[in-house]
Order: sequence, then structure tokens, then C-alpha cells
Amino acid sequence: MSFSRLILFFIIPFILKAGLLSAQETQFAVIADPLLGSKNSETILITIVDNINNRNDLDFVIVFGDISTDGSYAKLNSADNILSKIKIPYYVAPGSNDISEAINGGIDYFQSIGGDGFSFSYSSAIFISINPSLPFNTELKRISVNEKRWVSDFIASSGKNELFLFTPVIPVEIQNRNDLLNALNNVEYPFIFSSNTDKYSREEFDGIELIKLPSLNEKQTGYNTIRIENDSIYIFSRLLADKSDLLIDVIPIEPAAIQSEIDKTATVFESSVSIKNTINLNDLHLAGALSNEGSVYTASKDGIITCFDDKGNKKWDFFAMGTMFHSPVRYKDVLAAVIFEGDLITLNANNGDVLQVIGMGRNIINAPALIDIEHNGYKTKGIIITTVSGEIFCYELFSLELVWSHKLNKGRITAKPLQVGNILIFNNWNGEVFALNSDSGTIIWRFKLPGATGTIKTFSSPLSFEQTVFVLYGDDIIVSIDLLQGTHKWINNKVSHQHSFALKPDGQIIVKGNNNSIIILSSADGKLIKSLPSMSNNYFPNNIVVSDNFILNGTAEGDVFLIDNNFSLIKLFNSFDAPIRSISEVKPDSFVSLDIDGNLIFFDIKQIRK
Repeated sequence: MSFSRLILFFIIPFILKAGLLSAQETQFAVIADPLLGSKNSETILITIVDNINNRNDLDFVIVFGDISTDGSYAKLNSADNILSKIKIPYYVAPGSNDISEAINGGIDYFQSIGGDGFSFSYSSAIFISINPSLPFNTELKRISVNEKRWVSDFIASSGKNELFLFTPVIPVEIQNRNDLLNALNNVEYPFIFSSNTDKYSREEFDGIELIKLPSLNEKQTGYNTIRIENDSIYIFSRLLADKSDLLIDVIPIEPAAIQSEIDKTATVFESSVSIKNTINLNDLHLAGALSNEGSVYTASKDGIITCFDDKGNKKWDFFAMGTMFHSPVRYKDVLAAVIFEGDLITLNANNGDVLQVIGMGRNIINAPALIDIEHNGYKTKGIIITTVSGEIFCYELFSLELVWSHKLNKGRITAKPLQVGNILIFNNWNGEVFALNSDSGTIIWRFKLPGATGTIKTFSSPLSFEQTVFVLYGDDIIVSIDLLQGTHKWINNKVSHQHSFALKPDGQIIVKGNNNSIIILSSADGKLIKSLPSMSNNYFPNNIVVSDNFILNGTAEGDVFLIDNNFSLIKLFNSFDAPIRSISEVKPDSFVSLDIDGNLIFFDIKQIRK
């Protein structure tokens, strides 16, 4: 080989790399965690927007992380009004405060700012945001199967090899971070930007450069400028007091060594369980599965209702044209479902044909509930719909005629009511429990949690045993209330829980503890009977199945556990490492589990291990 050809051998790859990475210089501003609602946050953000508008060297602006302190509409709308004054293209993505910490699970964000995030191409690079926050879950950080698919598809369709990914959560805190790596596997030059930190720093995450940008606050009254030029990324800090960019880092653009795809399977650990069928719906499911009269119904967040028989064979599906946070309910041949955008829909439960649709004129984020009512002289079924502001509507199931409505208070209602005879029990986020007449909606009694002030979250429906009502509140409160009088019998404020509990036939209370243990309490006085070892490391509320011989519950890691009558904890199987959304009995000794990624597992329990 000649000397000149040897030189070309080394020069040509460099030219190709430089040309691939930067067809032209790109420069943009990044505002991390505006935190509207914190001290002087509006003034700081307005000043930053004015500063950006006075520059002529920026191509666009990215705003990501916690847009607000609490996800409330007022703060998010204020942020939207300020950001809308930016004169160049800008892209916004929410943080944990705006979704999981928000009182309504991120609904206010979608109503004020809109969208789940951003994905776009500019020059030689693609820019994508992810938000591993789940509605109503402040602990678990996880990329949804929809988000993973969206990222993978956008990378594949772009044909570009530079990726700038923005996340409010550092990757090591994401439960299924390997899914993130798998999604980035088809891009040669990925870079991850995260927020929620006090100062700028950089580290490596599995061969990928992780750049941590500081949150906006009184001391950090500025933003970052990022320039992509030739084979480097230049990071600048723009403090408003200095009114100029300060170079703080230069990052070489080099290929990342990302691990290969990891296959996931359903793994059986216990001989007493037999998996009969596994179905992968490959869609985010925030609602549990409904098992009713030999059929199983699922509802994806994207609004797809699917019906299976008791063996897992698909019978039909229906696209509800909206967002679904809750599973449908069924009585005889009528299936009823609600979508967030405000529709109450009834379907033929056997074939999925539409029966009726009514628009409620307001967003619905709470689960529908079926109750027994007497209407126009006949005994029939009513369907209860509740709203964030404390409104309750009762419709006759078959005609969807409004039977009654009631405005309890401003306290939010998130749980289905409990019906005992003609009494309906509701619990709200003001620490209140109400008893209403199921036929008329008139109030019977009102209970206020002693010492309750402000907002106290409550997600679980009340339970009852022998004329006593039980309600979970906050992080560690369970209260016992007299069903007829509305007076409290006892309060236990030392049981850290996950807003998930059930009753054994003998009245013992089964609580899912905050440390993922199963806690057994006496219904007579609330005292501890038994506490079992922890099943999991992550917080993830879900239902508890109680039978005469055992208890079933799932974990955030995808494990399904059985607790026998001797309180032995037995791991049955794992569902693709995805959090278990629900477990339902299909028929005696036959069950179906549904995880958050849409994996349905039909299984039988053959014999309990002695």
C-alpha cells in the first residue's frame, strides 16, 4: 500500500464521521425543571423567555422535567402562557411532578400544555423525550411499552444516527432501563439528558454519555445552551446575571457500546401452578382485567377494549376512540365503559357492538361502578360515574337515563363506592366518608377523619363486614366506621399501605403494606395479627385476590405470589418482569393475570403445597 493510500485510509473514515454527525451547526436552548409554583418561578421563567427572544443564534428551545411543583392546572397553564411567547420553535415534555405527583394523574398537564412529550428531527440529529412516570404512582419509574415502541419506530424511520434523548429521571432509577437500552440499540451516537439535579455533571450510563442539567431555582436563574458542531457537543451555561454563555463542557461525539436485546419470558417457579395461555397485547394497561360470566375483558390506555373467552381465545375488540384509565363493568349482556374525554359507552358484552353512547360534557378519570337501584317502580342496575370535583351521577344501565346526581363536596373521588343494601359509601380526598341512599342519592350521614386537614389521598374502595365500613387513607391510616351511624369505631394510623386491601371470609383485613408485605389485621379492633415478609422492592398498588384456601397478589417486578392458610409465601411465576396490574378468578382454581405491558397469563392452581 502506498503512503498516499495509507493517509486516505485514515482520513476518509474521519470525513465520513464528521459529515454524518454535523451537516451544519445546530444550537438550541434547554430549560430544565421550570417548577412553576416555587418561589419567584414565574418571574424567572419570564426573564429567561425574554432573554431567549433577544438572541438570534438559537434554532429552537427544549423545556423538560418538572414544569410545575404539583401538576395543577393553574401552575401548568401559567407555564404554558409564558412559554407560548417564545418566538422560535419550542418543545415541552413533562416531569414526575406533572404526572405521578399530580392529584389527577397528569390530566391537567394534557389539558393545559398537551401531549406526552416530543420527537422531531433537526439537521443530522433526532430529539426525543421520555417520561417514565406512571399516573398515581410516585414511586415506580418505568418506560411504557408504548413509549419504547414509539422511540424505536421514530429512530428507525428517521434514518439518522445522532440521538438526543431527554428524561426527567436518570436511567439508573428506571425499573426497565434495559428496555431503554434496547430501544437505543439502533442508533450509533446516543446522548441522554436528565434533569432534577442542583448542578451540572456528566457520567456514563452503560456506554452512553449521560448529561445532567440543573433544575431552575432562585440560585440557578438561567438555562443551558447546547451546540452541536463537527464532532463535539459544547455545553454552555447562560446565567441571566451574566447575560452571556459560559462554556462548561465539551463532549466528543463517539459511538456508544450498548448491550444487545434481552428476551423476556414468563417463568414458572412453583409446580402447583400450570400456565394455560399467554397473550401479549403489547399496549400500556393502567386498568386491570375484568373477569365476568366466562369472559375476560381488558382496556388499554389507548382505548382498545378486548374480550377473551376463559381459555384466552380472542372473541372481539372495540376501539373506544379515547383514553381509558379503568376497566369496564358488566351486567348480563351489557358492558359499560368510560373514556377520559367524557363518554359513557355501553356495548353488547357478547360481540362488542355499540348499544349507546352519551357525552357527559366533562372529563372522566374515575372508574364506573354498578349498583342495585329501584327506578320507576322496577329493580334494575345503575351505573355510578364520579368526577374530580366531587360530582356523582347515577344512570340506569339499560337506558342510560339519569336517575339522580349529587354534589358532595370539592373533595376528589377516585374509588368506586361500596354498596351495602340501599346504602352507598363514598370516600374522598378531603378525609371524608359519605353514605348516600342508592335509589335517590340523598345523603344519610357524613364522616370526617379526625384531625384531617387539606388533601389526603385515597384510592381504594371501602370494604364492609358485619355493619362496619373500612377505609384506607393517606400512607398509613385505616379507619373503621359504623355503617348505620357514620361514627368511627377505631383508627389504626401505623399501617403503612399501598391503598390495596381485601377481606377474608372470617372478617380479617388483608392489607398490602408499603414495603410489599401482606399484613393481617383484626376487623374488631384493627390490631396486627400477622405480617409476612416483603414480596418486592418497588411500590405498585394492585388488587388482592382472597379465596377460602389462599391469597394471591402480584408485584412491581412481575411476580405472582400465593399465601396459603399457614401464611406461607409461595412465588408462583413471573410475568415478563412487568408490574402486575390485576389478578382475577375466571372459574374455580383458574385465574388470569394482567401486567402493565398488556401480558395476559391464564393459569390454574392445581394443588396448594403443604
